[in-house]
Amino acid sequence: MGGRAGARQIPVVKLRGLPFRVEEADVAEFFAGLEVVDVLFVRKEQRLVGEAYVLFGSTLHSELALQRNKMHMGRRYIEVFRAKKAEYYNAIANEVAQDGGSYQGHGGQGGGGGRGGEGGIGPAARDSSIVKMRGLPFSATTKDILEFFGEYPLADAAIHIITNSIGRLTGEAFVEFGSVEEARAALGKDRERMGTRYIELYLSSRDDATRIATRASTQR
Repeated sequence: MGGRAGARQIPVVKLRGLPFRVEEADVAEFFAGLEVVDVLFVRKEQRLVGEAYVLFGSTLHSELALQRNKMHMGRRYIEVFRAKKAEYYNAIANEVAQDGGSYQGHGGQGGGGGRGGEGGIGPAARDSSIVKMRGLPFSATTKDILEFFGEYPLADAAIHIITNSIGRLTGEAFVEFGSVEEARAALGKDRERMGTRYIELYLSSRDDATRIATRASTQR
């Protein structure tokens, strides 16, 4: 391959044949041992079509990912092949269009324009002391989150890491601060890194946190 081809290379692969109820945690498990930075599911009219783009932390890992071609996810075998930069960016553009102007992927090298903070939240969230985290590594622990917010006096019980129906992390967590003021100040850490990931932070209402935590616990 020539230099121009190398310049176009981006550590992204495309998946085809995914289950229609697939989650990011399933993709992370499929590529266990590799550094998955972002997963972008392809949708048409808001419905999953069984395809996704996966961004890795390095070209080496994206090349190793190709070796998982035709391996199984559940009962389905998954096709894994190289994706061009333009393909990946077009997929992000389509996602932005369908989501009304923001793509809130897990960030990293190819993440979209979505940012955390107070944009678009309701009145209940603005007066809340709860912060929602998105984009957590799938191996994140309570200790990792305590260290991320190291300057704030948080107890373990203030951190609620969300898991899916079979106990896998979803990349989200809720953190309850001592006051509304502390929660607002903590938003200053939006887009800071935890390991290789950029973490998105949002104010969240208690109702939202309770609803998501309850849904996760009742599905187990």
